[in-house]
Amino acid sequence: MKTSNFLFIAILAAAAVLTGCKDNIEPAPDPVINISDSSLVALPEGGELAIAYTIENPVDGGTLTADPADDWMGEAKVSDTAVVFNVEPNEGEQARETTVTLTYVFGDDRNVTAEVIVSQDFVQEEPDVPGE
Repeated sequence: MKTSNFLFIAILAAAAVLTGCKDNIEPAPDPVINISDSSLVALPEGGELAIAYTIENPVDGGTLTADPADDWMGEAKVSDTAVVFNVEPNEGEQARETTVTLTYVFGDDRNVTAEVIVSQDFVQEEPDVPGE
């Protein structure tokens, strides 16, 4: 009988320890994408445009992607501190604007996002100067 009481108490103690540990563990905070500017201006002639960022609370194996809403932004090159685009010249007659969505994927297909607005004026032709 003493053995069965001891076994019962040991099982209860183990269960209390196991459930007690779960209550003390706090989940890690979700990552956050911090961007240097929420809106940027690309040169009318085009060229490289960089979006500086940091990841707060990064997760091992987490990856960042950048997706512009319009293809005039070109393909993104992602480094640890910036996303760089090769912006095409705006040869139209109006300024244009697009949204770039940065997505940090981590864990079991979890993600967080941040958006940057990019605007670009159009290339203005130089006026003809009489006598040249």
